[in-house]
Amino acid sequence: MLLVGLSPVQVFDDARSVLIAVPEDTLVPTYSILPVPPPRDTPITEAERTEAVRVLAAGNAIIGVLTMGIIGMQIGQEWASRQEDKEQRDLDVRVKNVVGESKKDL
Repeated sequence: MLLVGLSPVQVFDDARSVLIAVPEDTLVPTYSILPVPPPRDTPITEAERTEAVRVLAAGNAIIGVLTMGIIGMQIGQEWASRQEDKEQRDLDVRVKNVVGESKKDL
């Protein structure tokens, strides 16, 4: 682990201080069933870089839309729960009034 160019304040003042206690070997997950791709012989071209950014942006957009859908469903569930509680309170008041009136008639 290299700490070249960092003052002691920088090392212990931010999130990098956590990295001091963690060996470098544990920072790279190796949970993959896919083989490791061979190293590239040529550098990445501008077209490949553009395509990679487009794919990443499309994935982020899909995740954003799905997250908004989940939030919308949770809002709907909370609204339905509140509506059900309100209707139950109204029904309880009506039943209480009917029972109160029937006791007066006796």
